Amino acid sequence: MHASFIAYVTSFNERVMDAFAPKVAGFLTKSMTDEELSAGLQKIRNRYFVPSMQIRTRTGVISFHPSMVQYISKRGRTIYISFGKEMEYQLVAETIQHCQEILPDLCRINQSELVNLDYVRSITPEELELYDGTRLFPSRRERRHVQEVFLRRIQ
Repeated sequence: MHASFIAYVTSFNERVMDAFAPKVAGFLTKSMTDEELSAGLQKIRNRYFVPSMQIRTRTGVISFHPSMVQYISKRGRTIYISFGKEMEYQLVAETIQHCQEILPDLCRINQSELVNLDYVRSITPEELELYDGTRLFPSRRERRHVQEVFLRRIQ
């Protein structure tokens, strides 16, 4: 699986907020020393470009880094893992519970969906909108928990 990521390199510290959008791998300032630049690039490589998981899908085994997963959803009896609108795979012999165990950073938003809150553009009690336009709907039972976890992540 191939993914595109962006590393911001700028001398304007006020652009740091742009570095928190999905698929932005990091924020490097022009005033960095060679050692700081090298360490920053290595951190980006380790986080995003070194696959650390494999999972069986209907089309074969895929390797990925957990931070690339946008959400996991159960539709009927089938579990899907999504890396974006154009990259969705049907999983083989998986349950939502097992997915939550192997991907603990994903937040359960209802009985059949887990979401990576790093990909959430906006949140209301009734829905989450991801940066790619996907809309997910937390259950009434999970709404407070989802909002609390989301707020802790951005503070």
